[in-house]
Amino acid sequence: MRFTCIICHDRKSEIISHNTRDSISQVVNCCSCFHVQLYPVPTTKEDKYFYNLDLQAKNVFKKTNCLNLEKRSTVDTQRRVDCIRSEFDKKMSVLDIGSGYGFFLKAIGDIGFQTTGLEVSSIRREISKTLTNVPLMSKAITGPNKTKNRYDLITLFHVLEHVKDPIKLLTDLKSYLQRDGTLIVEVPNANYYMLKINKSYRDFFWQRAHISYFKIKILKKILKNSGYQKINVSGV
Repeated sequence: MRFTCIICHDRKSEIISHNTRDSISQVVNCCSCFHVQLYPVPTTKEDKYFYNLDLQAKNVFKKTNCLNLEKRSTVDTQRRVDCIRSEFDKKMSVLDIGSGYGFFLKAIGDIGFQTTGLEVSSIRREISKTLTNVPLMSKAITGPNKTKNRYDLITLFHVLEHVKDPIKLLTDLKSYLQRDGTLIVEVPNANYYMLKINKSYRDFFWQRAHISYFKIKILKKILKNSGYQKINVSGV
């Protein structure tokens, strides 16, 4: 299998890491647009197996304990809820893509937002159903919205880096947004200074689940190319 950049489709790359923390996949840098990605890119069948068994978590924690996971997620969950509560009206409808175990779904639903989740992992959906009654979809976004359901706010918290075609997903999501709707994307930063100075952090950072490792310039570019306007980027 020959390398192809998932952003610019160039064929030339240089190796950043010969393996990830949980696989023999390489992490490479495109020589044209400088996007960082996994190589080879997993197949759809491989991804379905990986996420249905929740291997991203199990490869780190070995045994998944929902209470421990919720506790570890508390700071991020509260930060996200506080941000949305301060910026948006509670009457707004929210679609959370990649809603995981449901921690954010429960928190944002509890304060009054009209919330819907989407999670492709069967294990994570089952756990989510024990935490909240927020409606939950199981099928990934694979094309334009053919229903009348449109949302005021769509959130992708650490989701875009898992997607094989991020530009297509972002483009398709526009049809799920209200005309003046907002998309919130949160991803790991491939330019984070710890990657340069700390080998232990770097060895843990590269993982099989992340197909892309975004830099600010690339993230802005694909959002613009997907038709989004008024793009603001901030760090956490």
